[in-house]
Amino acid sequence: MIKKIFAILCVLCLMAGVAGCACADGLQGQAMPDFTAELTDGTTVTLSELLKTKEVVVLNIFATWCGPCQGEFPEMETVYQQHKDKMEIVALSAYSEDDMDTLRRFKEEMGVTFPMGQAGADIISNVEIPGYPTTLVIDRNGQVAYYCVGAFVNGAAFEAIVTRLMGDDYTGKQLWVYTVFVADQMVELVPNANIQFCTDTMCTILNTGEDGFVFLVAEAPTEYHIKVLSVPEGYSLSENDQEYAIGPESGWFQLDVYKSSI
Repeated sequence: MIKKIFAILCVLCLMAGVAGCACADGLQGQAMPDFTAELTDGTTVTLSELLKTKEVVVLNIFATWCGPCQGEFPEMETVYQQHKDKMEIVALSAYSEDDMDTLRRFKEEMGVTFPMGQAGADIISNVEIPGYPTTLVIDRNGQVAYYCVGAFVNGAAFEAIVTRLMGDDYTGKQLWVYTVFVADQMVELVPNANIQFCTDTMCTILNTGEDGFVFLVAEAPTEYHIKVLSVPEGYSLSENDQEYAIGPESGWFQLDVYKSSI
């Protein structure tokens, strides 16, 4: 049975230190209000100034105590090093007890090089922050192309989103992300499973990675029918396996398979 995985993500959060809560429309498709933030190095950063030289600005709102935030920062740093000529990540804590000394130590512990600081009143008043981390991906036109509450499942998912907004031919996009994970009856994630995503006009086959996740990035809200086509040795499909409908909103979904050796 397929289901949105709010309950099971509590387990995954403990297992992997990464959570995926809920991606929502929120500010998506709207102009991001300009903001200025104080950084740990004593400087300030302003969104409108960043957009003069960067194609993508990622605003990550976090708290130092947040485990999923800690889990995604190294993945984001890897992507940042590959694309920092075209993108900027600005990580800002909205937790009132995260003073600058705390943030300096935290930034060093995380080993990240992108700017980090405190979220000011202009962000807190303009951005709904229902949980940590909350991430807004802002395109070169100042529009929020993607808004999500929860950590990115992995660096590949993050990279797939930000790179969609890069390039000389970019004219403006919004992004929807459909994340599927495959789990067995013991709630263990299953790598190398083939997943078919179909619309009314075309089908795409993707494989779950070593972490058991697969994701599809779309440029319009889309309804998909998904199913597991094949599983690695030692697993089997349900006799009642069938296609399941997901979308059109971004979300996280589970497909079940069975481990034969249990």
